[in-house]
Amino acid sequence: MAMEKYEPRWDSLDRRAMPEWFLDAKFGAFLMWGEYSVPAFADSDFYSEWYEFCLKADEAIISSEIDGHLFFQENQNTSLTPEGMRTHFRKQSAAVKAFHEKAYGRNFRFENFYDMFKGELFDPHQWADILKQGGVRYIALSAKHHGGFCMFPSEHERASWGYAKDSVHLGPRRDVLGEVFAAVREKGIHPGIYYTMYEWFNPLWISDRKLYVEKVTIPQIKDIVTRYKPSLIWNDGEWLMDYRGWKSEEILAWLFNESPVAKEIVVNDRWGGVNGKHGSYFTTEYGGGYRGISKPWEENHGIDSSYGYKRNSTYFEHKSPVRLVHTLIDIVSRGGNYLLNVPPRADGRIPNLITERLLQIGEWLQVNGEAIYGTRAGRTPYQWNINGEFEIDYGKSLSFDTGGFNITEYTDAARGKDHPLIEAFFTTKPGILYAILPNWPRGQFILKDFTPSPRTRVSMLGLKGTLEWKQSGNGITVTVPRLYVDEMPCRYAYTIKVEL
Repeated sequence: MAMEKYEPRWDSLDRRAMPEWFLDAKFGAFLMWGEYSVPAFADSDFYSEWYEFCLKADEAIISSEIDGHLFFQENQNTSLTPEGMRTHFRKQSAAVKAFHEKAYGRNFRFENFYDMFKGELFDPHQWADILKQGGVRYIALSAKHHGGFCMFPSEHERASWGYAKDSVHLGPRRDVLGEVFAAVREKGIHPGIYYTMYEWFNPLWISDRKLYVEKVTIPQIKDIVTRYKPSLIWNDGEWLMDYRGWKSEEILAWLFNESPVAKEIVVNDRWGGVNGKHGSYFTTEYGGGYRGISKPWEENHGIDSSYGYKRNSTYFEHKSPVRLVHTLIDIVSRGGNYLLNVPPRADGRIPNLITERLLQIGEWLQVNGEAIYGTRAGRTPYQWNINGEFEIDYGKSLSFDTGGFNITEYTDAARGKDHPLIEAFFTTKPGILYAILPNWPRGQFILKDFTPSPRTRVSMLGLKGTLEWKQSGNGITVTVPRLYVDEMPCRYAYTIKVEL
């Protein structure tokens, strides 16, 4: 059966069905690694991969980034305003310049970091092992961030800069993209890329944007896809031109029709002023995601407040395992995917605290993954301890604060019985309802608004046998056994499986 041919128009491209692998995967890892991982510094509420921009920024550079920014023109879902962003960049720039002068000296050029970025402890198989144990099903590895340093050999980058600017000719002297892709494929993890369309200081971008698109963006995307065959493109850096300037419809038509990954490729919605409108899935950043939309979506943020590794992050900026697990459950219960950032250090090692957090999530998923992978949202994501439907403030994307949306504000039992708390999150598979409880039920759990059948069977993932239940009112009361601490099936959250 021949594949449908998609025309380079949004109405045609949007007809393409989402590949099932993405809908089933639920949990992915962002891997933002590059020359910016050497200084690995940002102010408390910003991203370390923007170090070069902040170091070189003056009022003209900041204005060029803000003026014409499509997020602000179209009033998209962001907490930032043009003047607020301008103030934000000034603050970040001042912090980076002060740190840089203290650590490296005023005359130390950012480009000196290229060969300091050695990745001397980089082991892609170790990365893949950690990701696999963490329960990760797909990745978005930085192929190129806004500075233009590529993690693969790129003739298009060399031609536009006038010198080789990639990880094969500089720094690690290795094809990072190729090595990581091979390693994660061995573990059954779908490989994907993070890719930026623009570059802050690329001479061709600055002098002729149209020519830059023709000579760099389009051929570079095609080169990456043809050589490495990613399952996913997490596109970015498109906000200074709309989709027509980027020729996004033409790029996506090639991806969906002619590329070697035409059947499996998925792309986000960052293609030039079409955020939340077009793309395989919608994505938000350091927010709470969506609720009540039929379009596939993904929320992404870091374990701390950055994507690139940030040496000055404190222990307390890192999210707790409870918060991370509850965030994953919450997002999946609303029909989304969770892309969690896992930032390697400049030497190529994933920091121990980051590794620990990922393995804590993976340990939970070993018991409860059945209620996450391959599931779909139920008719409602939550059951509350108090009758009624309560509003949750999911926040806005790009909030740039270390806290951001925190689902544990609605799951922490210490807030008291009279405070609206989520008793259960719901996910489904055909014939099965999963009620994921963020707190251990003491003695019993009442599943509200549920009509059992003669075949209804109730169990808890991680425990042998079935649980006793009885119909009560408009639901059922499930008896939960008394357990010693070392008999608990897992930590952080507990899954009641109801076979309908």
